[in-house]
Amino acid sequence: MSAEEEEKMEVDRISDKNMASDKGSDSEDDSSEETSDNDEELEKQASDLERKFYSHIKHSVFKICILAFLKMKCWIIAEEFSAVIIMKVTVAGFGLFGHVVEQNPYDYNTYVELIKLLKKMAEIEKLRKAREMMSRHFPLTSELWISWLKDEISIAASDAERSVIVELFERAVQDYLSVDLWLEYAQFSIGNMGLQDGVETVRNTFERALTTAGLHAARGAILWEAYREFENVMLGMLQSRANTDVSESQRQELAAQKKRVVSIFRRQMACPLLDMEKTYQEFTEWLNEEPSRREDVDMKIIESGFKKALLKLSKILPYEEQLLSSDDVSRADHYRAYLQHEISGDDPARVQCLYERAVAELCLDASLWLEYVQYLDSTIKIDTVVLPVCKRAVRNCPWSSPLWQHYLRALERYKRPFDEVKDVMEQALLVGFSTAEDYRNLWLGYIDYVRRRVDWHADHQSTELAEMRGTFNRACEHLAQCFGLQGDPACDILQYWARIEAAYCKNLEKFRLLWSDILSLGHDKTAAMWLEYIQWERAFGDSKHVRRLFTRALTSTQDWPESIGNAWLNFERDEGTLESYELCMTKYKSRMKQINDQRERLAAKEEEKKEKEEKWKHGHKQEKGKKQNPKDALKKKHETEGKWAAVAPKSVVKKSGSKRAAETTSDALEESAAVTPPPGYERQERTSDVSEEPPTKKSKREKVESDRGVSVAHDSSKDNHTVFVSNLDYSVSDAAVREVFSSVGNITDLRLVKDFKGRSKGYCYIEFSSPAEAEAALKRDREPLGGRPMFISRCEPDKLSRQSGFKYSTRLEKNKLFVKGLPLTTTKEELEGIFKSYGSLKDVRIVTYRNGHSKGLAYVEFEDEAAAAHALIKTDGMRLGDHTISVAISKPPERKQNPLGSAQSASVMSLGGGTKNVGSRGRGRTHLSLLPRSLQMSQNTATTSPSSATVLADSTVSNSETNSNSTTNGEGGGETQKPMSNSDFRQMLLGTKK
Repeated sequence: MSAEEEEKMEVDRISDKNMASDKGSDSEDDSSEETSDNDEELEKQASDLERKFYSHIKHSVFKICILAFLKMKCWIIAEEFSAVIIMKVTVAGFGLFGHVVEQNPYDYNTYVELIKLLKKMAEIEKLRKAREMMSRHFPLTSELWISWLKDEISIAASDAERSVIVELFERAVQDYLSVDLWLEYAQFSIGNMGLQDGVETVRNTFERALTTAGLHAARGAILWEAYREFENVMLGMLQSRANTDVSESQRQELAAQKKRVVSIFRRQMACPLLDMEKTYQEFTEWLNEEPSRREDVDMKIIESGFKKALLKLSKILPYEEQLLSSDDVSRADHYRAYLQHEISGDDPARVQCLYERAVAELCLDASLWLEYVQYLDSTIKIDTVVLPVCKRAVRNCPWSSPLWQHYLRALERYKRPFDEVKDVMEQALLVGFSTAEDYRNLWLGYIDYVRRRVDWHADHQSTELAEMRGTFNRACEHLAQCFGLQGDPACDILQYWARIEAAYCKNLEKFRLLWSDILSLGHDKTAAMWLEYIQWERAFGDSKHVRRLFTRALTSTQDWPESIGNAWLNFERDEGTLESYELCMTKYKSRMKQINDQRERLAAKEEEKKEKEEKWKHGHKQEKGKKQNPKDALKKKHETEGKWAAVAPKSVVKKSGSKRAAETTSDALEESAAVTPPPGYERQERTSDVSEEPPTKKSKREKVESDRGVSVAHDSSKDNHTVFVSNLDYSVSDAAVREVFSSVGNITDLRLVKDFKGRSKGYCYIEFSSPAEAEAALKRDREPLGGRPMFISRCEPDKLSRQSGFKYSTRLEKNKLFVKGLPLTTTKEELEGIFKSYGSLKDVRIVTYRNGHSKGLAYVEFEDEAAAAHALIKTDGMRLGDHTISVAISKPPERKQNPLGSAQSASVMSLGGGTKNVGSRGRGRTHLSLLPRSLQMSQNTATTSPSSATVLADSTVSNSETNSNSTTNGEGGGETQKPMSNSDFRQMLLGTKK
């Protein structure tokens, strides 16, 4: 027993003892029931008290102690005890969160929890430090910034502290576009109007807010109205002074203030914003308040701008409605459609505002950030606008290598210092990309920048050249250290370096050394690599080295030596002598003879392998054909028995138990009843007793039918409350299945499908009493039974209309990770323990085979995309035992669909899939006629006397009709025999002649 359980038992013992002493006067019969009710009430009070004091504390010991105090009616002591305990644990929790943040500074959720905890503890300094650390590593949402700013505003007293708050506001508005944040900034500025130039500061703040968010079609009007309200207040203050003696300067100031208010109205009504008609009505009312306000107001210009904006609003209103009704999956597509519309309007300010809205809501969409910075680079081309957006892009999506590459190019384009570019490159290397290709492309982009810095007309021993060579060397070492040979499989960086050394530095020794390294990495057998090397050697080297390379290449190349030989011959034609050309021809022919011999040997081996496979298949078919089925042997025995076996052909005699044979015999006897029977023939009357089976055989047959089940006709009216369960273990009985689903609802029928031997086929049909119960059963899909997951689906017998059972999304899900390379023994609980430290988990699913064994794959779904992105960076490449797992954003491949459509494909027959002629018991009839030619009759003469012909045709295989044109005898010619009567046929069978 654990210490916690012992403590709980002790507390219960003490509390029960105290309760017993308090209730000594109560009757023994009623005490048990009342105690139970009181315990439930006290349990509820303890839970309420626990929620009262920091509901995030969930330790059971605290609840037990509080419950004990409540049972002893020590309400005040219980409350004080709870507060003290929770405060101690809160302090301990702060230490735990602080340790986690120090160990993992990129854990977003830990920062959020730490800030909440410190805010409850009122630890201002520690709270400020935690917020600063989070802001250093992550862009903060508007909610986090507003909470931070309100806390700082509430304690700010001096001008110095207020200036610090202004700096915080400046940092806050740089992260994301937020109308609420700009309103807070403007409100704070209004509170500082008493300072020097306070009014101008407020106006500058409002103007910046309108420049950033004033074109926000949905919420921009809020900023305009706040700005107008401020200026109206200022106008009212000036008008109140005008009631007394007013100087000329004050009169001019009043007129300027009126113009300022009119200007704000005019600018707002020229922007397509929601509730524009209301703004126009307010403007009209404002003008009518004083006739003097209409002076110098050109209503035609204002109304013209208003109508244009109203028309523009009607065009963008459908896009705004789509954004309001969209979900997280479709929002990105709606924003892109909206952006395409705005880009076609050629208004960069509106496009930039819409991009800011999009990245504020979809901050983890790297492709959207890339589209944004590319638009700014191609349209606005202002460094103070482009570079901050690039910086914000890599802060939001640090895992995106294309964003870092674009950032480096933008820094170079706007001529930023080398140290700044180098610092950005160092930051990019620390974020941790998922693939070697991301690192390789990043290095190539940075090397391009370093190479462009070198002045090739100056001394080649310059600092820039040394920096470039060091960058090449570091890039190769970094990729090899992180990814091995897969870091740069095609040696792109080494080839780039070799080209620079040959073309710019004229350092052929270094050039050849680099190419030696390239070929030593397994590229010496590839003709394309040799041709690339030879091309550059021919351009900047000498003929001697070129011929050496051709010789080595012709000897080493395995994939395409003909290309090396042709290139060598062309080189000797261009620059060589007769002797060198003939030497090239000799070596080329000798090498090609070796290559052709090798190819012939390989072809012979392949041919021999194919022949062995064909022989094996042919021999396997022969052995399979030689094996005699015991049923066929029994059938042959039955065919040799019977009354007519001595005279009738074996192909005519049927199995005595066959229904078709019995019917044929019955018809034949009825038609020949008028004919005199042969000597010694005794007719036996058939009675009802003849067809009955012996009791023992009948009971045995009924038992077998009971074990095998019965065939049930499909009733489509029951499909809505019937489910189909498959992938069952063959040993699972219907009782086990019924036990599992009995908790779902009332099972009216359960049909476990069996084969002809009474064994389960692994699937069944379960019929419930209502569709709701069937829906509840569908939720138990993939639940294990007997060690195998059950596949539960709706009952849809029609294969043409049946929908795919794949219920998971095949689209990009940024909050779901795909994990592969897991050990096969990994459990769901182990995966939850690994990934829950990076954020709140929504679901963990291990992919299994049909037998329930793991495939080594899993899907981990988080509540938010930020946690998934963080987990991707931290867990990709993690070691689990002897395995290295690979983690990526989930985007399963599309499910394969039939391009012709299910209905069309169902009507197309496969090869050999045509109609087959089926005989008795469902067996296919042979295409070979087994009827002797002496008994075959011409189809042209078979139009009369159908009685005997029908008996004969029905008792033989149907394909004998193909021989209707054959002759009556086996001689192959001559005249045809006339039709035989019933008496002729009977005399022939009895061996008597007239």
